[in-house]
Amino acid sequence: MPSFTFAPSIYPDEHYLSRFARFLLLTSTYDLPLQQRKSSGDNSSINFFDLYQPQYYVLFDKFKEIDVEHLFREHTLAGFYSHFIRYQERETLIKSQQYKNQKLPFVPYLTMHRHARTWRYCLSCCKSDTTNYGTSFWHVSHQLPTSTTCDKHTQETLIDACNVCGYQVLDLKNSPVPTLNCTQCGSMQVSQKALLNEEIICIQNQGLLLHSQSDSLKEPLYEYLMTRGVCSIFADLIGDRVQSSWMLAETLQQQFMTWLIENELTLFFKPMTITALEKILSLEKLNMRPRKVSPMSHILWLRFFELFYPEQWANCDESTLTS
Repeated sequence: MPSFTFAPSIYPDEHYLSRFARFLLLTSTYDLPLQQRKSSGDNSSINFFDLYQPQYYVLFDKFKEIDVEHLFREHTLAGFYSHFIRYQERETLIKSQQYKNQKLPFVPYLTMHRHARTWRYCLSCCKSDTTNYGTSFWHVSHQLPTSTTCDKHTQETLIDACNVCGYQVLDLKNSPVPTLNCTQCGSMQVSQKALLNEEIICIQNQGLLLHSQSDSLKEPLYEYLMTRGVCSIFADLIGDRVQSSWMLAETLQQQFMTWLIENELTLFFKPMTITALEKILSLEKLNMRPRKVSPMSHILWLRFFELFYPEQWANCDESTLTS
């Protein structure tokens, strides 16, 4: 396929797929799915859920992108998830055109996040973006699994579904840009005032820091902390009491779940039983296979240790997430 002769600008914090959706909107008169097939040879959902999508590389080529790493880091969720995946996986992401037959990495338990597939937006951003750029667009920071409110308009919860009909945006072909009215029923949308406790705010800020900190996907600043930090703290707590480590792990798990529930941190996950959630956030599993657990597990456990075992938390690595 030939390259595009027209490419809309990509705005600060705009998701790359949002740019593509706006391109389809600007170049199609009536049929966005048809225009998507013509443009990219693909008609799959335009959704951020899969970190590694063949659709990205087709678009990079057709838009004649030069700095692919920058686009992944700033305009997808790769900046956030880069701390949790292996170097080889990050290389595959950046240079996918050279590894077409290589199995792509998988981020565990993404489907357990509350808004794993739902595009979210801030009504105030929708208005200000239209004023400043002439259009609204979908922000990367609003799609982070740690985000509940807008990072700029901190008193507003992100819109994840229509206030009236419950419609959710799962595919940007159906809603290329966020709007003040529901694209399904036409109802005016109203944001809820955020009532967040200190722990929810802390987790949200840590997620934003992970998303924005790195100058390079190849060497994310918090990779060690996000994959070995909890293991290091647990080993420090055990000391010479190796034989009783399982008892300590069980005690910590109970304390952790109590803290999680009391501070309403279950809101980051889909509704499920406490037993199911405990399995996802298992300290034992995190210690045995740290890259095979939910990234949220590392973030939450580190915050727990910071509060209740600050000395061990401070010693786990010189690169620490600050609350």
